[in-house]
Amino acid sequence: METPSIVLQGITEAEHADHLRELLGMAGVERLLAGIAYVKESGVRTIAGSLAGMAHRAEVFVGIRNEITSYQGLVALLRCGSRVWAVDTATKHRVYHPKLYLTWAAREAHALIGSANLTAGGLRGNIEASARLRFNLRRKEDRAVVESIGAVFGALSLKHPQHVFRVSDESAAARLLEEGRLVDETVATTTIPAGLPVKDRKDGLRPMSLPRITPQGGKADAPVLPTVGMAPGGAGLLPVWRSKPLTERDLNIPKSGGTHPTGSMGLKAGAWQGPVDHRHYFREQVFAAADWEEDEPGARWERASILAGLKVKGIWHGIFSFKLSHNRDTNSPTYKQNNFMTQLHWGTARPLIARDDLLGRELTLYRDLTWPDGARYLIEID
Repeated sequence: METPSIVLQGITEAEHADHLRELLGMAGVERLLAGIAYVKESGVRTIAGSLAGMAHRAEVFVGIRNEITSYQGLVALLRCGSRVWAVDTATKHRVYHPKLYLTWAAREAHALIGSANLTAGGLRGNIEASARLRFNLRRKEDRAVVESIGAVFGALSLKHPQHVFRVSDESAAARLLEEGRLVDETVATTTIPAGLPVKDRKDGLRPMSLPRITPQGGKADAPVLPTVGMAPGGAGLLPVWRSKPLTERDLNIPKSGGTHPTGSMGLKAGAWQGPVDHRHYFREQVFAAADWEEDEPGARWERASILAGLKVKGIWHGIFSFKLSHNRDTNSPTYKQNNFMTQLHWGTARPLIARDDLLGRELTLYRDLTWPDGARYLIEID
């Protein structure tokens, strides 16, 4: 392999689009293999002329269910004649994130590997960096590297047929859009999308089975958790709680004999790191702005309703009204045993929650800071 050259886009005059066009236009190029996290129509359009020349000889493995890859992007690839494969890990905790473009001919292959997605920003506008590699296929070592890359991508759909699958035509892309696994570039998004709850989109897909990565010593890293008072992200959502791995009881799918679904989830300490007393925290901080009412004057139970968006496995299901219950009795055995005092009732969202494929996932609760008094929330299960 020759000494790599470096493409530094945004801080030099180099653009990934120019390098990709050059790779695709080289004499004798027989095939393109691309593994790309995010694809937008703008990115495909940037190299469409060169890509169309590779019709039916281009295979593109594209990440979906990531809130970036769009229906329009996949359609643009299909219209260029590319063979498109969708990669859906079914969890945001193991994101499909490569940016690899590989072309080869009879005697040599070229690769562009770095940070550039197939978007306008990735190929032209953003600050991106990649290594450009040339392989001499007459050398055994070079040929082995190229063949190993092809073998890994070629085996994906065989090893993970539910998670890696061919998007054969535009109607197949439309179904992915309908299922919420692709973005529609014609629809503007906000912090929490507006609108009524959409139809049931239960896909039943469990997380993609991938090798578990652990640091030296064999112990997995502790989860990175939000802490009280942390600064909100750019989207205006403040994480205020995260559950431990969800159980049958949390999801209202108890299997034990004599146990019946309650329609609610107890808000416990969860996976929180910090000095939080969950018996008071939800009533006095997280949902303090809700309109709480006693069952009757002096009663131990208070009730309230909140509006919250629901996102499950990266798919948006709309905004629901959720009911809350809080037990104010600090002399009760429940309180003294440090059990939960606040419950979230699933209501009409329960069919989207009572699912075996959500077992072991986590629920994160966000407060939408763009709404007055923190009156709207986001519930995300992943």
